[in-house]
Amino acid sequence: FILYSMLSGYSKQLKAGEYIFSKNSTNKSILSKLYTNQVKLYKILIPECYSNKQIYFKLSNYFTDLKTKKMFIEGDFFPSTYYFSKDTKIEFLLDMMNRKAEENFNKTSVTQPAILLASFLEYKSITEKLHIEPDLVCGHSLGEYTALLAAESLTLQDALNLVNKRGSFMEDSPKGSMYAILNTDFELVEKCCLMATSELDKISAPANINSNNQVVISGDIDAVELSVKYLKERGSKCVKLNVSVASHCKLMNKAAKNFKNILNDVYISDPKYNLINNFDAKLITNSSEIKEKLYKQLINPVQWVNIMKHVKDHDGIFIECGPKKVLSGLAKANDIDNIYSTSSVDFINEIKKIL
Repeated sequence: FILYSMLSGYSKQLKAGEYIFSKNSTNKSILSKLYTNQVKLYKILIPECYSNKQIYFKLSNYFTDLKTKKMFIEGDFFPSTYYFSKDTKIEFLLDMMNRKAEENFNKTSVTQPAILLASFLEYKSITEKLHIEPDLVCGHSLGEYTALLAAESLTLQDALNLVNKRGSFMEDSPKGSMYAILNTDFELVEKCCLMATSELDKISAPANINSNNQVVISGDIDAVELSVKYLKERGSKCVKLNVSVASHCKLMNKAAKNFKNILNDVYISDPKYNLINNFDAKLITNSSEIKEKLYKQLINPVQWVNIMKHVKDHDGIFIECGPKKVLSGLAKANDIDNIYSTSSVDFINEIKKIL
């Protein structure tokens, strides 16, 4: 998830105080491993001085409805009227992080809400500490939901429930495979996928168009392996990703249809900030478009190159919120300048220099 702010949008004021996810904190931090976009294990930092209850109260400040706030603080944030998994309870997620329970984080339905929560905490922290607001928000795959949350199109409880259910449907999908294809023209990647699809009558297709030097392909195991064979014969470097869920391809058809039914029951408001979606890399200005784009996102490639072209047109500051610096790396690969990551050890000091 990234937020993109114009220089004119920054306040010159910076309050002193500890940054909740800062590695510069004098308090010992607890490291927990979890999957980001179900591709790699990353680390999350939660200062030990913050108890679960303190984080509950901090988050509860983002709810103006007293009944919702009371449910949140008392641990009944997801009442029985919600038919989603208990795994999205804030208490469950924080306990899993603090106990470093990797067996739970191997479940997509758990990692997705956990990453969303961590990214949201970072976003709220930096916008409050630095007195800034984004001009533009976007996110890669799962990160699109954090972007919607930042744009106030979704409530936190709905966002957590949605990504939990999204993860569950993905877990129940046919097993597949994904590879990162490096330093290869997109046309050649697409051609090799089409050749394998035609030969085996199975799915292989681009899933993440990340940069001119990196495209991720996804689909049925046999078809993806055949695509990789064709690509290697033509000199491509192919890196297998440690996943069993083949995201952003037609293997997700059933998951997408089931998820669409869930989306129909969720209220989504117009985004407060400019929001670029994954499906067609266009700005979304009204809520009527959002549900359809989220549905299509599951079965179509993430158009990150085109999203970065849109971002590059803005002369602003790129800030990545969330575990590690994957999107910062992709931003550099797409010739974006002024890149900052909340995962950086010196993030606050670095960002101060441009204020």
